[in-house]
Amino acid sequence: MSQAQLPPPGWYQTGTGLERWWDGQAWGPQTRALPAVVVPHKTVAWVPHQTHPTFHLIMTLITCGLWLPVWLVIAIIQGMTKRKVVTRYR
Repeated sequence: MSQAQLPPPGWYQTGTGLERWWDGQAWGPQTRALPAVVVPHKTVAWVPHQTHPTFHLIMTLITCGLWLPVWLVIAIIQGMTKRKVVTRYR
């Protein structure tokens, strides 16, 4: 390989979770662990599931009120369960 084709000096990943120093000519004996990945902090909230009232209202009107007990059961069950929502990244 000619001089112009050699990669510049620096730290290169070895594929084993380490980085090894390349001095521009040959591999050096120095190794180091890969730098830690910075994960942005996130705020998480647990919010109740919500039933879509328009659908249930239309179904209640179409079925002359027969859908109302189904709507109430769904609303009660969804009120007792919660889902995880990411509200903000810092």
